[in-house]
Amino acid sequence: MENIVDFLASVSLFHGLAPDILAQMGSEARVVNLEKGDILFRQGASGRELFIIREGSLKISIETDNRQSFHLADFHTGQVVGELEIIDGMSRAATVQANVRSKLIAIPREAFFAHLGMYPELALHLMRVLSERLRQNNLRQLEAMTHAQPLERRLASLLLLLAENSPSGQVERFDRGQMAQVLNATPNDLQDQLRAWFEEELVAFQDEATLELLDLNRLRSIAGLALVD
Repeated sequence: MENIVDFLASVSLFHGLAPDILAQMGSEARVVNLEKGDILFRQGASGRELFIIREGSLKISIETDNRQSFHLADFHTGQVVGELEIIDGMSRAATVQANVRSKLIAIPREAFFAHLGMYPELALHLMRVLSERLRQNNLRQLEAMTHAQPLERRLASLLLLLAENSPSGQVERFDRGQMAQVLNATPNDLQDQLRAWFEEELVAFQDEATLELLDLNRLRSIAGLALVD
């Protein structure tokens, strides 16, 4: 128990919470072991637990409207997956798969909400944390990317989404062919749009596989997202 409590205390979602709250939450948690390639949950499934990565790495991927699977990000030790779905009750927004052998801590939705009622300070803390996450999340970008929107909007949404989930803040491992498939666009149309943005100094290639976003507010405007200061 002590090890789980110490671990939960190190997770950003629970920073600053009293040890007795963490102990109660830890008592109702379970350990989930995944082998490389195991699926934790699939996009569209119901969400009854949040998961915290204690060891290992998870791959987050989405399936677009044209049935293309796209690798969105990798999550590592200490990161949380599935927290928004247990709050809003909606289905899983992405598929999560183990990159390597991994160990997770799972907290049931019912236990999570029981603690919210028992400990007002937990509710207030999580409201602050989750409201910040909601402001920064990429759900609107996913919606813009996977519906019948103009190519420039779909492309801007996808580039912003990839950059926000990249440690460098750039679009790495840029693959024009895969990106055209995900966006349901022809390679020529994709290339024409990128060339136009290059000339407008919205993007620039650092090398063949790394794209830098030069004007985030312009791209957010194209994607139909709120501007940042």
